[in-house]
Amino acid sequence: MFVDEKYRGLGVGSLLMENALLLGKRLHLRMLYLSVFDTNIAGIKLYKKFGFIEHGKFPGWLQNGYVNEIFISRKL
Repeated sequence: MFVDEKYRGLGVGSLLMENALLLGKRLHLRMLYLSVFDTNIAGIKLYKKFGFIEHGKFPGWLQNGYVNEIFISRKL
């Protein structure tokens, strides 16, 4: 999921997340899993707002340096 800079802070991420959760429920999923880079502070904040919990980190490489990929999930 990605929100262009010009639309950040307008609730677009929350709207996308609400619809992703709704779709998951309609598909009778029990859990949603995702990963996010630890440098994506806004994304982490959004996922925590919607009840995702962290399960672990995995070191990786992104463009010009090392980052941690955080694995999180949420029950539906």
